[in-house]
Amino acid sequence: MFSWLYGPLAWLHEPAGRILFGAAWHGRRLALLDRSAEQHGPLLDIGCGDGRLLCAAQHGRERAIGLEPSGAAALRAHRSGAHVVRALAQRMPFKHESFAVIVCSYPGPWIADPQVWDEIARVARPGASVIILLGGTYERGRFAWLRRLMVRVAYGAVPKDGARFTLPELGNATVTGAFVSLPDQWGAAQYWQGTAVASGRLVRPS
Repeated sequence: MFSWLYGPLAWLHEPAGRILFGAAWHGRRLALLDRSAEQHGPLLDIGCGDGRLLCAAQHGRERAIGLEPSGAAALRAHRSGAHVVRALAQRMPFKHESFAVIVCSYPGPWIADPQVWDEIARVARPGASVIILLGGTYERGRFAWLRRLMVRVAYGAVPKDGARFTLPELGNATVTGAFVSLPDQWGAAQYWQGTAVASGRLVRPS
């Protein structure tokens, strides 16, 4: 079912997120931007959906670009004033070392695809920040108990760290990082945060 929210029914992804997760849905995305605020330079939002995070990122940055495979979602993002390119994360149409910050919020299982990480390594500048919001827990706030119940019904049993699906170790030889769980007003948000330590061109197969 949820694979459809990252494909044919991508237009439902944003409304479904707001219903399931309430204010935490967008609040945690804005906190993601706070975590990258000290890193200056162009920003890429992978899987930007209808552009809500991207529009917030455009304030105060020289360039913020979204990548979105869904035509319907990309169109809505364009209409909101966001700069979005329609393409797959496995084949990003950007030059080497284009971005100083790469973010992604609530991705589908495609985030664990090694080809996606090869592309992240390629388009990231050396020293670029890579921050992925994976999910979180719901322990505080209005209707927190109901959020937990809805998430359990929708996704099944969720681990205590709040991950919405099981992921192998993320990153690759040139993008290294770790999972981080940080307390917030709703419970704890789970991120993968890393750094591009070298140019992806140095390690790509010949």
